[in-house]
Amino acid sequence: MPEPEPLILSIETATSACSVALIRDGYIIGSESVDIWQRHNEVLPLIVERLLKACESSYPEINAVAVSIGPGSFTGLRVGLSYAKGIAVGAGIGVIPVNTLDALALTISSEKGNGSFLPMVTARRDEVFGCLYEKVDNDNFPAAKGDVFMGGIEKVVGISGNQIQLCGPGCDALGESLSQQIPGNMSIINGVTAQADSVGLIGYRKWTTNPKEFSDFQDLEPQYLKEFTVKTKKSQ
Repeated sequence: MPEPEPLILSIETATSACSVALIRDGYIIGSESVDIWQRHNEVLPLIVERLLKACESSYPEINAVAVSIGPGSFTGLRVGLSYAKGIAVGAGIGVIPVNTLDALALTISSEKGNGSFLPMVTARRDEVFGCLYEKVDNDNFPAAKGDVFMGGIEKVVGISGNQIQLCGPGCDALGESLSQQIPGNMSIINGVTAQADSVGLIGYRKWTTNPKEFSDFQDLEPQYLKEFTVKTKKSQ
């Protein structure tokens, strides 16, 4: 009897969406997403269970867990990674970290085809994390054309390139200022959110290249890219 095709569970909790997907042999066989804020820890186990049941799969069948590693929400990233590690430890499988912006770039390029894309997620008030990507015919996965940056509207509109398409939750974070200042070489694509589908496809590609690379994940941490500040009440 032939070996079953590899099964990857993917988790995306870097933004307000709590999203999971199952990838078998490089194809999405099921996914579920709930748009919720600061309750990922409550929702994530429930939708994973529902997804496995809907796809007639179970935890022992999972070969690895792909998880969005950031940049993104501090709390959301911690929840997603902790849950992924818990599954992996119990099943003796690996954890595949996937950059959130890579996943957003794959989502938008899958819809729009070739071109230049600038996915963004919210960093803090009036600032975003972003990275410029380009997709060409010889690869289904867009390639980053620089480093991840953090900045405001001036940083975004100052990026050079031909017909750059902006997308992701970061567009909302910049608000009306982006619409008012956007240069002629840029356009905004609304409604593009971080999803586990793309996290899983990227994770599957990485895992099939070298599965052993992802077996040592105990020290894996989210990519916050900024200092996390804990607010405390002022003394009376």
